Amino acid sequence: MSEPASDLTPPGRWQHPPALLYRTKLALAAGLWLTGLLALFVQLPGAAIVRDLAFLLFLVLAFPSAKPMSRGLATVGVAAALLLWLLYGDAMALIEAAERALLFVIFLPALFILRETMQASPESEQAKAAFDALGPGRRIAGLTIGSHLVAAVMIIGALPVIQPFIARQADPALRLELVRAAMRGFALCVLWSPFTVAMVFVLTQKPQVSLAEVIALGVLTSAFALVAAVFVDRRWAGVRAALPALLAFRSLALPIGLMVALVVLIASWAPLSTLEVVALILPPLCALRLWWVGPGAGVRAFRHAFQSLPRMGDELLIFTAALLLGALIATSGAPELAVQLLRLEAWPIVLVPAFALLLGPLLGLVGLHPIVTGTILFALMLPLNDRLPDLMQIQIVLFGWMAGAMASYASLSVVAASSMFDVELKRLVLSVNLAFLLGLALVLALVHAIWLALL
Repeated sequence: MSEPASDLTPPGRWQHPPALLYRTKLALAAGLWLTGLLALFVQLPGAAIVRDLAFLLFLVLAFPSAKPMSRGLATVGVAAALLLWLLYGDAMALIEAAERALLFVIFLPALFILRETMQASPESEQAKAAFDALGPGRRIAGLTIGSHLVAAVMIIGALPVIQPFIARQADPALRLELVRAAMRGFALCVLWSPFTVAMVFVLTQKPQVSLAEVIALGVLTSAFALVAAVFVDRRWAGVRAALPALLAFRSLALPIGLMVALVVLIASWAPLSTLEVVALILPPLCALRLWWVGPGAGVRAFRHAFQSLPRMGDELLIFTAALLLGALIATSGAPELAVQLLRLEAWPIVLVPAFALLLGPLLGLVGLHPIVTGTILFALMLPLNDRLPDLMQIQIVLFGWMAGAMASYASLSVVAASSMFDVELKRLVLSVNLAFLLGLALVLALVHAIWLALL
């Protein structure tokens, strides 16, 4: 058995490790996943150190076959860890960062299972039929809203789902317009979906904020942003097409809404983090849904998800590197120095969110990975913790992450969309989407300024 190739990159971009290495990574990933779920209920003596060592070994084995961006960020993470150890002797910061990254091991398998379930469910086929049934004037709005709903649960896996809608367009100009519209809808789900890496990242940094608060604010923001997103292409005709497009995709909207509501409900009363709730409830929910789909659907979906476990290495390398980099930045006092150099403490506090919101798209534009952008934004706001509400900080970081997913040279979603739909990367980044992001940042800056003024 060899590691399955990625369906998000061109042939030859994914490196195939030897079968023995793949099996070893699969065993480690499965062991980390299952023991992580068990550790939520039972604490076994010595289990923590064994899991830490297994996690380290998995990262080491994942490094050679990881994507270049992942290897680069992992190298930055190792450098950050060495600096923390040599300059500050802060072993506790290293351990805490690694432990937070280890929690992520139980989250990704649940996402793999969810994506396989969505692909096997009739709702996906119904969504394709609904898109085809939309009139030509409504398909831009339909693609924006449809990609938003699919990405809310499938994340990067949404791109292959929407590929048939775009790939059959022969006109390059129309295909470019459709890809840009899809990327707007795709990226905006970052603001509220509990199934994204971004949500796990922000709630790991701010565990005192409830998931319900983040989703409520994110849904309101993304609803406004989606209207603005369809206005960009078709002006008021696009806005008028938004409701019919949403109704056309109601087969997806209902199960997504139910899943999100269930996650929020359980997370609000259970003594577990959002990440742990998602990790626990998604697999049985998916198994139940697949049982209704038909015989064999569940076995196939769970087998494919299980075989994909070694591919967690890319995400885990990136996530661990970002947490180590964040620990170094916080320990070194760099946030305080940046605040002093920029004289942010002397600014009227209502202007600080505007600066941070506009900084997010710019950091993405220069090629920073979204998780690095999020790390920098959190660090920059750290000295102003007592003046900026935690929920506001989370939305600023989610906006920066979303901006990267929509228009960053380093974002996997942007690179994958460029290659998958045969669109020049520069034309996808330096486009109307960047203007859309800057305009949305200014609107949110005004909202945040009013929010702070009312405190």
